[in-house]
Amino acid sequence: MTVPDFSTKKIDAKVMGTRLAGILEYQLENFHQDIYERYYAKILSEQHEALHNKYFDIKKMKFISASKKDNEITILMKVWPDKNTANVKQADLKIHFIDGVSESRTTNELFSTLSRYVQARENFNQ
Repeated sequence: MTVPDFSTKKIDAKVMGTRLAGILEYQLENFHQDIYERYYAKILSEQHEALHNKYFDIKKMKFISASKKDNEITILMKVWPDKNTANVKQADLKIHFIDGVSESRTTNELFSTLSRYVQARENFNQ
């Protein structure tokens, strides 16, 4: 990544780069779409045992922070699952990349999909 190291509590293209900022903005605008809800639910079930193999929609999602140090990027989100059998009201979602790749296949698929849409939107707006 050509962006210098950073730590921020807001989505700012000048700090984190236009592509990552675009992905995060798109994510917050579209998390409620079925395809993305399934990704987020699966990622949350990987990270939180209580949500493992549970079906739920996502009521709300909020950006908490993002940081980059050397070749690692970490993104923290707060997620409010809708009614679920585990009765989880909110959960932290941590997305971590090393050299642009996450250990979670689901996270890689999600960000690959988001990136394609954001790139198409960038090309359309030029």
